Amino acid sequence: MPKRRAAVALTLPGLDPAPKAGPVSPQARAMCMRPGRTSRAAPAPKPWECVLCVVDTAKVSGWAIGARGQLRESGQHDTELRPDLTAGVVERAASLAKLLSLPVVLVLEAPYGGKTFMLVALGVAKGRWLDAWKRAGQAASRKVTVQPSVWRGPVLGSWAVGVKRDRVRAAELSMARGLVGRDDVGADEAAAVCIHHWAAHAPVVGERIGAKAVRKSMAAWSQRGGAR
Repeated sequence: MPKRRAAVALTLPGLDPAPKAGPVSPQARAMCMRPGRTSRAAPAPKPWECVLCVVDTAKVSGWAIGARGQLRESGQHDTELRPDLTAGVVERAASLAKLLSLPVVLVLEAPYGGKTFMLVALGVAKGRWLDAWKRAGQAASRKVTVQPSVWRGPVLGSWAVGVKRDRVRAAELSMARGLVGRDDVGADEAAAVCIHHWAAHAPVVGERIGAKAVRKSMAAWSQRGGAR
């Protein structure tokens, strides 16, 4: 059996040998992770410096707007009957981002499971939000689609991963009420509030806001000190 050859470091003419790689921080890993591989990156230690417009996609959609991890407002409405409210949510998120000089990211829960007619209805609702996003002049690249199995574990606990929505509604409501500080939270609104809590630290959001905003986030984290 032939012997294995030892690895040899090659150096191009005029270049010094590359230094050995040191430890990689969670922030740097979040910046470098390729799309589609985000689940392996660690969550950001503090909220990203951005505005989030989060939607629990359905005919009656729950939504939440937040900045730097702080929830600003939330609610729910019928997207078929009140397209004006859908447009208003997106416009307020964009206006807040402009006011704070921050990027804004649209976060949509992905249609999942169920019968064909239900998936079609969810897809139509998603289209309404994407249309409002486009009409508000926002970039298609500033969009995140997340499966429930991705956000539920970090927010509600591993027991909620892969569980049907009806079984986790009570936990979503309890978590959302604690986050918004009031009891009159709708079921669809609660899901959006919980997704916002996940998205504030999500590596994929760091990808969407871009390297400049990630560097701004890291600088802000250093100034604040401590963990949030």
